[in-house]
Amino acid sequence: MMLLLTSFDVEAGIVNHKFKVEIGGMDSMDVTVDFDLVKNAYRFKTWVKTIGVVSWVNSMKASYESRGKIKEDKFIPVTYLETNKSGDRYKTREFIYENGVMVSRFKTRNGNKMFNDLRGNKDAVGAADFQTAYSYILNKYITEGNCNGGMAVFNGKIRFDVNFKDLGDEKLKNKKYPELSGEFRKCQVYIDGHGQKSNNFLLTLSADRPIYFWMKKSDDGKLPIVSKIYVDSTGYGSVDVNLVKYEIE
Repeated sequence: MMLLLTSFDVEAGIVNHKFKVEIGGMDSMDVTVDFDLVKNAYRFKTWVKTIGVVSWVNSMKASYESRGKIKEDKFIPVTYLETNKSGDRYKTREFIYENGVMVSRFKTRNGNKMFNDLRGNKDAVGAADFQTAYSYILNKYITEGNCNGGMAVFNGKIRFDVNFKDLGDEKLKNKKYPELSGEFRKCQVYIDGHGQKSNNFLLTLSADRPIYFWMKKSDDGKLPIVSKIYVDSTGYGSVDVNLVKYEIE
């Protein structure tokens, strides 16, 4: 989970993204993502809500928040908290880290509490959560100008590798989403579970195919603006995530 940093002497700021998600050509979800970079710290939070016909089938609201420290050349996770309400079912999941290593996992499901002590688990060493891995590559694009790299991720049960590849600049033009017109850096992410079976959505989604995403830098060059995420084939058709608007604080 290494990351070479240029400087964090000043606060970079917060970028708020609002996305529309189309699955199989159908409007399916609204997604909001906050990415915060401040001196020696990061925060990545995602809110997801099903919309339209999809919400009739599965009314779901969820949030995912990663927080951590940036020290020398490392992104060090501190906490990860996930909440999910689907219909009348509610569950949470929380990871606690010490010195960047997951030591415990708390889960609740409809009021039932579960606890896992992970001290001494070798899979936890040198691994983070997925949003920390994504924070790593977004910041690497800002500080080094590319999105090549990788990080090990551990979810409390299985360990997998998240590998990023820089595919260079690409010009996009989109009348429906004006924020998608211009020149962007195209990146590829492949999640390698090493053949392990899991119900993890991202691992299943990227088991046999890459995920592509496009981003650019803010006008002052300090923050990444993620503009599009795309998977061309899933069991439900293509997944197309497009930036509707963004704000910088």
